[in-house]
Amino acid sequence: EVKSIIANTTGSADQVFNISSSQSIPFTLKSQSDMEFEVKYKPVKAGQDKGTVTIESDDPDNPKMEVKLSGGQFPDIDITPSVLAFGKIDIGKSAEQAVTISNSGKADLIIDKVQMQKNSSDEFSIPALESALPYTIAPQGSKEFMVKYQSKYATANKMATIEVSSNDPDLSENPYLINVSAQSEVDLPPVAIITVPNDVIYGYDLYTPTDVVIDGSK
Repeated sequence: EVKSIIANTTGSADQVFNISSSQSIPFTLKSQSDMEFEVKYKPVKAGQDKGTVTIESDDPDNPKMEVKLSGGQFPDIDITPSVLAFGKIDIGKSAEQAVTISNSGKADLIIDKVQMQKNSSDEFSIPALESALPYTIAPQGSKEFMVKYQSKYATANKMATIEVSSNDPDLSENPYLINVSAQSEVDLPPVAIITVPNDVIYGYDLYTPTDVVIDGSK
């Protein structure tokens, strides 16, 4: 005989786990038979909930059995794009690209920190963001920030990594890393190519008028 089936929530005054069954309790199970019941979960706040289902019966070996319960509502961070490629930028010039942080979860996403890692080139920056932290993104919401590249040095490849820390419980996405790259290019003036006809050098009459072509297109 099954005497009782009781669901309890651990560490909270809110009862978020409840039993649903068409069978009235107590009831008797015949030999080799079974009975199915549902545990319903209705969270009232963000975070993790834990609980138990306690089943009491007249079984002499297991008069009381417990089933552990857990559930929760959590934020889920997503960042696009996760890779920024600025390409070639002339020295002295700058460019910006937008990055969007989205929350596809069911609880508020709190962004605690957005920063360049220590080994990043100082030509990359995140303008007008430090003063806004921390900020909250509601479920299904998003927020955009800009990444700036200021070309300063005539070196080949510039690299940076942006680190985004949040309350997302998924450790594979916290911190979330964004890889950034760019190249500096020197904007050189046109090269003048002077073409001198052979008869100016090898001719006998140096006073004969001769055309000299200066091509500055390259």
